[in-house]
Amino acid sequence: MDAATKRNPADILYNEVWELSRTIVEARKQIGALRPSSLKTKNVSAALLEMDEIVKATEEASNTIMDSAERMSAANATDAGYANLIQENCSSIFEACVFQDLTGQRISKVMKTLELVDNHLQALQDLLGPEYEEQEDEAEEVTGDAALLNGPALEGEAISQDDIDALFD
Repeated sequence: MDAATKRNPADILYNEVWELSRTIVEARKQIGALRPSSLKTKNVSAALLEMDEIVKATEEASNTIMDSAERMSAANATDAGYANLIQENCSSIFEACVFQDLTGQRISKVMKTLELVDNHLQALQDLLGPEYEEQEDEAEEVTGDAALLNGPALEGEAISQDDIDALFD
């Protein structure tokens, strides 16, 4: 071997330690950019409060809409104030539907926080490399009512109506 291909073991060790040191410095920068305490106390806490407000607004709007519809449904069309009752309840329903705009604004704030966290975590993952990828957690088997409580499917994940109809054919 010539001198260019033959390397001193001390040089190899020095280069490895130097590369490890550089990786540690970069990882510290990425972790510092995450600002875990800021994310926890400011961003994530604010996102949780926003989500709580979304739930409250949605519940209040739903109750208002259902109560108004119930009053209209129970009303007698021959009563003298029928037209006024229908008008008032329709107005209440329209006013309650304003929640959609407010919840959309709140959801946008939550999405920005989630994107911030995701971007920082992805940068840290990229720095650490594939050997540090998380192992898949073993999912606990969910049974009973809990197995049914997974919410609506995302677009493209749900079973199509044609597939459901085919089951009954």
